Amino acid sequence: MHRIWRSAPSLQAFRSCLAVSRPYQSCRLFASQSSDQMVDDMITFVRTGCQGNTQQAIDIINTGLAHQTGSGHTRLQLAMAEVQAAKCNWTAVIEHTLPVAELSTTSGDSSAAKMQLEASLVCVRALLTSGRDADAIALAKQAEQQVETWFPDDAQLQARQQAQMEANTSLLAALHATGDLKAAASLAEGVTESASRLARKTAASAPDAYITAAHAQAMAIRLATARQMPSEELAGGTDSNQRVPGTLVSGEQSSTDLRPVHWQQAVAAHYLVMDAQAAANQQQWNRAEEQLSKALNLAEELNGANSQSPQVGVVLGMLGHIYARSKRITLAEGLHRQAVKLMKLDPECGSSSRDTLLVHGSLASCAAWRYAQLLHALPKRNTEASAWQEFAARHWQAMNVYPCSTELEKLLGPLDVLKGGTDDSPGMIVDLTLLRGLPCC
Repeated sequence: MHRIWRSAPSLQAFRSCLAVSRPYQSCRLFASQSSDQMVDDMITFVRTGCQGNTQQAIDIINTGLAHQTGSGHTRLQLAMAEVQAAKCNWTAVIEHTLPVAELSTTSGDSSAAKMQLEASLVCVRALLTSGRDADAIALAKQAEQQVETWFPDDAQLQARQQAQMEANTSLLAALHATGDLKAAASLAEGVTESASRLARKTAASAPDAYITAAHAQAMAIRLATARQMPSEELAGGTDSNQRVPGTLVSGEQSSTDLRPVHWQQAVAAHYLVMDAQAAANQQQWNRAEEQLSKALNLAEELNGANSQSPQVGVVLGMLGHIYARSKRITLAEGLHRQAVKLMKLDPECGSSSRDTLLVHGSLASCAAWRYAQLLHALPKRNTEASAWQEFAARHWQAMNVYPCSTELEKLLGPLDVLKGGTDDSPGMIVDLTLLRGLPCC
């Protein structure tokens, strides 16, 4: 069996041998290979052959990690982070990306630099989702400062420009999430200008996903700081649909790339959610519903049929809020109920630890408070409304980050808002990639 693997195995051969081999035999098979082809086969199989079987994916990657060194080991670390992110195991994501992000990379080694940048971006997102804000800010600033070192040559100008854009976008998200709105707004101006300039250089009919991601993050800070702008200005003055990256077709992206095959769809869903919030800000409920419906379709495709992911839950909850504000209370209740279920929020759970949540505490509190507002407007649901209200307040108070100094009622409106209560609350910006609520002025 060793001889099979010495000849650079095909994916079919790998799948067949995995099916008949016991775990210790698989380790021996992998041990005989140290080539890039073996790492390619493992990552391809994890992405295409382990859908719905996370433990098998983890076992395969762990086997490779035990026997690979150098760039192969680094690529498998990133693959493991991808698998753990799908489980919302943010601690594990950080464990597999932080060591890569902190590697000493030789100046001009573009392959190593791209892996280190990707590890930094993924790690910053995981740190922000899990509430480790100081670490996220430090890592985002470190990545921004290292771009010039990673890509020093003029021949790497395009790679350097893209890396700088992505590092700036990551830092923008971190600054906004942690409440430094002044610094975030200043950085957003440069990010928007750079994104527009880079977009003009491309001849593609749809922009690259990293450009769309930059526009989405800049839109978030505009929503937070200039909420009276018309929705088209909040979106940056361009038809938002022109900024959504095209979905990938079969064969357009390799299954062994550093990023997941469907990364563009994830960015598109993120942007559509931001655009929906810009429309809702102007009470354009139909447009908000349209954009959220598109985002929901993408989120479901990304996470498979009958998806049970919190990302799907977040979008459902936002649709529920749009339905509630447009007087479709019964439909809204069903969406909210499914949303908190997918986010695995339970008012009977006594713990308020952030480690028990799949999403950031700000988003958990927001989802619970919105559901409490809805239940408060329905007959004979006051007991449930009170339970969700208490759950929201408990998790809100457990966070020691901005904007926790603001009471939920002042931030999201009173419980009787759907009964005609006065509401001049600033609200919260939902970030689908961070699974977190971003503060407003």
